[in-house]
Amino acid sequence: MVSAVEAQGAAPGRFVDGKYRLESVLWAARGLVVWRAEHVAIQRYVWLKTPVESLPPDGPASRRLVREARAVGLVAHRNVQSVVDSGTDVDGRPYVVYEALGEQTFETLMLSQPGGLEEMRAARLVTQLLEGLVAVHQGGVVHRGLSPDAVHVMQVRGGGELVKIGAFDDAVPLEDAAAAEAEPCNRAIAPVYMAPELRRGARPAPTMDVYAAGVLLRALLTGDPSPGRPLSDTARRAIERATAARIEERFQDAESMLGAVALLTPTADRPPREAMPTPSDPLAADLHYLRLRRTTRHGLRPHPHVEGRVDLIVVLLVIEAIYRRLGAEAWNRLVERVPEVESLLPGAGHTETNRQRGVPVELVSRVLAAADEIGGRGDFALLPELGEAVAQRGLRRLLPDLPHPCAPETLVSSFELMWRAISPQGQVVLLDRAVGSARYAVQDLSEPSLELAGLVAGVMRGALRVVGATEAEVYVTASQALGDVADVYGMSWKSG
Repeated sequence: MVSAVEAQGAAPGRFVDGKYRLESVLWAARGLVVWRAEHVAIQRYVWLKTPVESLPPDGPASRRLVREARAVGLVAHRNVQSVVDSGTDVDGRPYVVYEALGEQTFETLMLSQPGGLEEMRAARLVTQLLEGLVAVHQGGVVHRGLSPDAVHVMQVRGGGELVKIGAFDDAVPLEDAAAAEAEPCNRAIAPVYMAPELRRGARPAPTMDVYAAGVLLRALLTGDPSPGRPLSDTARRAIERATAARIEERFQDAESMLGAVALLTPTADRPPREAMPTPSDPLAADLHYLRLRRTTRHGLRPHPHVEGRVDLIVVLLVIEAIYRRLGAEAWNRLVERVPEVESLLPGAGHTETNRQRGVPVELVSRVLAAADEIGGRGDFALLPELGEAVAQRGLRRLLPDLPHPCAPETLVSSFELMWRAISPQGQVVLLDRAVGSARYAVQDLSEPSLELAGLVAGVMRGALRVVGATEAEVYVTASQALGDVADVYGMSWKSG
C-alpha cells in the first residue's frame, strides 16, 4: 500500500494557492487527502483537503469534495467543524480548508475508558453532538458518516469540553438526496453505526444521523456500541428510540432526541430522573417518561390547532371514573380548574350536540391532566387507572359486536375498532403480531394528545383483563404529541 504522501504526489512545504503551506498528511482515502497546513499570512493551522495529484482536476473525487464543501458551508454552529476557505490551486484542483481540530475524539475517549464514561459526562457530550446535528439538519444536510472518529472533543478554558462534528466526507444536501441514494459512503464506518436503511443504500435522511447518535451514546456509556450492556432506564429508553429499526418508531429529528438525552443531565429545576419517584406500573412509567420528554428546551412542545374529537360516551365514563376515584371535593376542584367540564354532564343541555359532534380532544386532555394533578401524583399514573375503569363499565358499549365470550386475541385484533370508538381520527396500522403480543401505531392524528394516549392504553389493558387475559400489559413507546411519527402501543398477554 502506498503512503498518503506518495498518493498525494506532493511533499511537505509545498504551497497551495499561495497561502497554505502543507506540513503533514493527516489521512487519505478514496482519492482525497487531508493535510495539516499553515495559513502563512496569519500563522494559523488548518486542515486542507484536496484530491490527490494523480487524479484529474474535474474527476469524481473533485466533485465529491465540492459537494462536501457546499454541504458544510450550509451550516454554521459551534459544535460543527467549520469551513474557513475554499478555492482551486494553479492546476484547477479544488481544495477546502477546515478549522483544525484536536486529536481527542469519541474514539480515543472510549479507548481510554473501556468500561464507559460517567453517565452525566456522556450525556453532556452527546447533547452537544445533537445540538450540532440540529444545525446540520436545519441547514438541509445529512451527515451520513457519524462514528467515534468523526466527533472531536476540544478542551476549553475552565475545564469544559467542546464537541465538534467533523468528517463530512459523505454529507449530502437534502436537495441532492435523490442523486446520492445509491452512492456508497466514502468513509470506512463500522456497520453498527449505520442505520439499516443506510446500509441498504436508501435515500439520505436525518433519521440516519439520529440512529448513529443513539449508537454513539450507547458506546460512550458502556464502552461497546452493540446492545446488551446494562443501562439506566432513562438512557435505555433514549437509545432504544434512537436506534429503532423501523424509521417511524425512531426519533424523527435530532431535536426530539435532544429532549430525551437532556433528561440524563439534571438542572436546578429538574432532578435526575432516577431520583424522581417513578411508578412501578410499567404503563404508568412509560407515560411518566413521555410526559418528561414533552417539555423541551424551548418549553412545552406545541401541538396542532386542528380539532380532534372524543366520543361522548367515553368522556362520560371518564367523568364517572374521576368522580368515583377522587370524590366530590376533588371533583369540585377540577370544575374550578376546567369549568367547561360541567357542560358535558347530562342535563346541561348540550348532550345531543356533544353526542353528534363528540368532545374536543383539547378539552378532554385538560380534564385528564387536571384530574391527574388533583387526585394523582402529577406523573400521569392516574390515566391508565381511569382507562381501566372505562373498560370495566363500558367495553360492550364501545365494541358491541365483540363475541361473548371473547378471546384476548380477538380483542387485540379489534384495536382499530376500539380506537375509532374512542376518537375517530388518524390511521391505525398493525406493526407486528406474535403469539401473546402485538404492536399498533396510530398515525396522522389531527390533534395528538399524550393524555388521550394514556387513557386509550388504560382502556386496552382494562379490556384485556375484562375478557380474561392474564399478565396483560400495554405499553406506550412513542407519541405524536412529542414529535414522533405516531402513537405506538405495545400489548402482551396470556390467555386465561
